[in-house]
Amino acid sequence: TASVTDGAEDDPELRRLADALENGKRFTLRAPGTDRGKTYIQSVKVNGKAWNKTWFPHDVVAEGGTVEL
Repeated sequence: TASVTDGAEDDPELRRLADALENGKRFTLRAPGTDRGKTYIQSVKVNGKAWNKTWFPHDVVAEGGTVEL
């Protein structure tokens, strides 16, 4: 699969990573609040909904989806 990043070369914290899947869908990992001084994840959303587990389902990746940290 091909990876596409928004400004990864200009953004050492890599705030967004999008991966185009073979099935034509897209998996996106967003981390808008990243900073070198922040080492812990404060909250997670999976497809826009609060997520309280330490994992997310495989179908979020396989069927396309968004994880926001």
